[in-house]
Amino acid sequence: MLSPLAKALKRVREEAERERLRIEEDRKQREEERRRQEEYDRKAKVAGEFLRRWNESKAFRHFAAAIEREAQQSSVQDERKQEILKIAKWIAVHAENLNPLGDFEWMIDEFHDPP
Repeated sequence: MLSPLAKALKRVREEAERERLRIEEDRKQREEERRRQEEYDRKAKVAGEFLRRWNESKAFRHFAAAIEREAQQSSVQDERKQEILKIAKWIAVHAENLNPLGDFEWMIDEFHDPP
């Protein structure tokens, strides 16, 4: 049979262990929440980059079309007109390369696989 002092010490040790476990569980929960928030922020940044590239690709595509329209209506010599149309073509291709909607595999990889 334990003495009252031994019982009290045992109770104090048990309470200290429960408190240590509670503190450890709180720390784990905070760490998990921090990781979840970090992953959410990373995905939001990736989605923002998708949106930026999509908008930029649309702007380049419209720009290329405007160049083509203006070149066709221009009185510039045919040789120079062909040069400007080559530039417009390059810009149009660049627009397609920027567009994330043209490569879903890349989007999936970027969204799910952290760098």
